[in-house]
Amino acid sequence: MDHLGLPAAVNVQDRSGQYMVMGAVVEPGGAEAMAPLDVRSGDPATVFASLFDAHASGLHRYLSRRVGAVADDLVAETFLAGMASREGYDQSKADPRAWLYGIATNLLRRHFRQEVRGLCDRESGGRGHHQRVRPR
Repeated sequence: MDHLGLPAAVNVQDRSGQYMVMGAVVEPGGAEAMAPLDVRSGDPATVFASLFDAHASGLHRYLSRRVGAVADDLVAETFLAGMASREGYDQSKADPRAWLYGIATNLLRRHFRQEVRGLCDRESGGRGHHQRVRPR
């Protein structure tokens, strides 16, 4: 374990002196070094404001690399979904960062599926999927 509390193999310092943790830049003593936060306890507004301050910019970078300008909406949806499902969060399984990235990834998948469906509908002239499939 290193001074950030991560296995040495996961935590690498690049040439500029910044730390890269699984591809994301981490500032020593930054949000990732905070004491674990229990998402289910306390005032939800305070807890999620703290989570937003700590993780929104990283989530935005993660999402914007994949969907561009839609990332703003997906970051907001990530925190809304997290707040709505906070009772299902299990701190023993993952820290809040991993939990939020999981939610963001699921929303990203849903976004891609909706985009593909929209493209298929445009291609078919607005007919639904059931109208494109021929009966046997």
